[in-house]
Amino acid sequence: MSMNDSARRGADITVQLGKLLGAVSLIVTLAVSSWAQFFGPGFWWLTGMQGLEDRLSDRIDEKFDPMASDVAFILQNMPAPKVVDWDESVGRQAGDCTVEHCEYILGGSRTPYGESCGKPKIVRVELRATDGRMFDIAFDPGWMPVELRRMPVTFSVPLVIPSFAPPSAYTWRSLQMYETCSGVGEPIVRNSPWWPLRIDKS
Repeated sequence: MSMNDSARRGADITVQLGKLLGAVSLIVTLAVSSWAQFFGPGFWWLTGMQGLEDRLSDRIDEKFDPMASDVAFILQNMPAPKVVDWDESVGRQAGDCTVEHCEYILGGSRTPYGESCGKPKIVRVELRATDGRMFDIAFDPGWMPVELRRMPVTFSVPLVIPSFAPPSAYTWRSLQMYETCSGVGEPIVRNSPWWPLRIDKS
């Protein structure tokens, strides 16, 4: 037998083996699909006779309320509706920021949801250093929070910088609560964006 004949015979065997494996694979796939589609569910009567189906039904009735679980999921995982659209392009400090004086310019407007939320109550003002350290700061005691409208407004806020915050680059934000928002779970504490700030020596 020549080498060409051996090679041809080997190729024929490989082709035949491939066809056989393909046919077996097709038969197994059809059998599994048929079982899952038509025959498998028909055997639920066996488990029902053993009481499993009844126990599952009772448990589903007691524990599963689709509406309640959907609402709970939404409340836990969806962010609270925005009250303010902050204009981050406006935010900047007005001049040097020192322990004696620090004025910051902000801009924003109320969202449609926020129209009914009334005046904000400032919960906290936070100052964050570049290394992650946090400082509690405040607005000037005589300053009243601005009640924004639907039309964008630019306004200034006076920050009180503590003497223990060393001169450096920081970011700051305020946390507000609106007590008259009409949504579910209100009042919710909301925060402004982080605004860049540079504290200089006095």
